[in-house]
Amino acid sequence: MCNWIVLFCYFSFISNSFIFGDSPPSWKEFRIESLKGKFIAEISSIDKKNEISSSDKKWILTIREKKSKRKIWSSDYYYDGYAEGRLDEDGSLFVYVNYWFSEKRPVVIVYEKDKPIKEILGSELNFDRKIITSGASHFVWLRTYSLKNKKLTITLLDNSNIIIEL
Repeated sequence: MCNWIVLFCYFSFISNSFIFGDSPPSWKEFRIESLKGKFIAEISSIDKKNEISSSDKKWILTIREKKSKRKIWSSDYYYDGYAEGRLDEDGSLFVYVNYWFSEKRPVVIVYEKDKPIKEILGSELNFDRKIITSGASHFVWLRTYSLKNKKLTITLLDNSNIIIEL
């Protein structure tokens, strides 16, 4: 009986650490493909010098046609080290939603061709804050998100959705 209790406590600790533990940022260059595969979003560093720390480097978002590799548009990119984002089917929008919630900081960043970068603070989103879970050093709120036809769907931990027309 005692062994079962020890095993239960061990696996509970491990699973909670996995779910609520904080993954360190990777600070790597990355690519995201649009749903239908026509466009690619590339996030790369402008600063190629190794003596500059990754968090201090300047980053750029470049949208290209996948087949021809022709550049469609680009923008400065506010990178927090997590290689994540969604590219709309027509290549005109790139959206990043932060898994870590903050009332006072941007949790959604929208990059759009020929438009200024749009930031949405956590305080601007209408949802029940009771679903937010405390991680090791962050507040977790997000299960997943999708972008289709200029509509961002944010699925929260309780499986409710926030829909933002972009």
